[in-house]
Amino acid sequence: MTNRVTPPDEVGVALDLLLEPSGEYSLEELEAAWEAYGHRHANAGVGRGWRSWGYWRFEIGEDPPEDRLQQPVRLAELGELTDEERAKLAEDAQRSCEFLAKGPPFYHGADRGAQEKLDLWERVQRARSSSDPAAA
Repeated sequence: MTNRVTPPDEVGVALDLLLEPSGEYSLEELEAAWEAYGHRHANAGVGRGWRSWGYWRFEIGEDPPEDRLQQPVRLAELGELTDEERAKLAEDAQRSCEFLAKGPPFYHGADRGAQEKLDLWERVQRARSSSDPAAA
């Protein structure tokens, strides 16, 4: 007979499931909370290749990449990136490409975000093609 851990109150544990453990709850309590409430938090942030901490830990079985920009790349490697997410990332990259094509930005550093989006899209494409040769 296994001891079932009672999940903590959802309001108290929600940020831990979304972002990362605060240290207030044990891993067993977090897992129990994920089983009880995870369906409400599983898709938080989905749309640009981001998943909650609970999704990474309890659905994928690994900790999320420390660099948030690495999340879409890892999801592509795992085949977890949706077509909708790929389309949004591609759209971001296209807009960034158009922005950068206009020439130097008005103020120093304005192009950094655009360049990051382009670089991210390239890494997602490489990750996808390495995990799925048919996608290349």
